[in-house]
Amino acid sequence: MNHLVALDFPFHVGVPFHTSIATAPGPFVKPFTTFAIVVFSLVAVLHVLRLIFGWEVVINGLVMPMWVSVVGFIVAGGLAVMVWREARTEKH
Repeated sequence: MNHLVALDFPFHVGVPFHTSIATAPGPFVKPFTTFAIVVFSLVAVLHVLRLIFGWEVVINGLVMPMWVSVVGFIVAGGLAVMVWREARTEKH
């Protein structure tokens, strides 16, 4: 006895069947998009903290100059903002 039952709730439950999560209306954002925004934001914050506290970063015996964190902040922060803005505009 395989019967398919469709439940019709008077309120919104999850993603509607007729749309994908990428085109669903409302506050849905793809999980990878959220993950990318968090990672880029975290990298940008760590670069700012390095600039504020003067943390020394040594990679394979080479001390990274502070200007690397300025570039890292601009790139990571810019990517976080661009991904966030793109995710925001896709919902409309």
